[in-house]
Amino acid sequence: YDFDGYEEVSETVSDILDHHASENQGYVEHVSCDEAYVEFHLERSDDKSPIEKARELAESIRKEILEATQCTATVGVGKNKLLAKLGTDHVKPNRSFVVEDFRSLLKSLELKQLHGIGYCLNRKLAERDLVTVQDVWELGSRGESELCGILGPGLGKKIFGFCNGRDDRPVQPVERKTIG
Repeated sequence: YDFDGYEEVSETVSDILDHHASENQGYVEHVSCDEAYVEFHLERSDDKSPIEKARELAESIRKEILEATQCTATVGVGKNKLLAKLGTDHVKPNRSFVVEDFRSLLKSLELKQLHGIGYCLNRKLAERDLVTVQDVWELGSRGESELCGILGPGLGKKIFGFCNGRDDRPVQPVERKTIG
């Protein structure tokens, strides 16, 4: 393994993300050496919508990372961490995706792909014929109470929110660490 190389590339990518975040009144939450959440505050301008600006910014960041490191990058853009991560997963590798309609992204998604659903919880849900987000949607007004009954009130509400494109986890800047 080339740990020095990993650290150098990670530092370069972090610098690029930090630069773009500061230019757009945002901040970066570094998750690992190759994953981060970046919050931007993009305003509508006379010539471009926030969605158009987000697309351009995502591609600009990908291009800058490639030029600086010769490494590809995948960028997902969404209103929250959940949608950004799912957007990234949707287009891996080496592309970008802006989530405009969360329902089209989530409708065929398996519940096990949601943050917080591991093997055991997935099995419990499957025993109740809840395998996809669409299965939860089909429960209608009973969806949240059904999930709370299976997963407990805290996680049930959280997963129900995820199934409806909601995620209240904030992007929290954290101090960068070296690669271990």
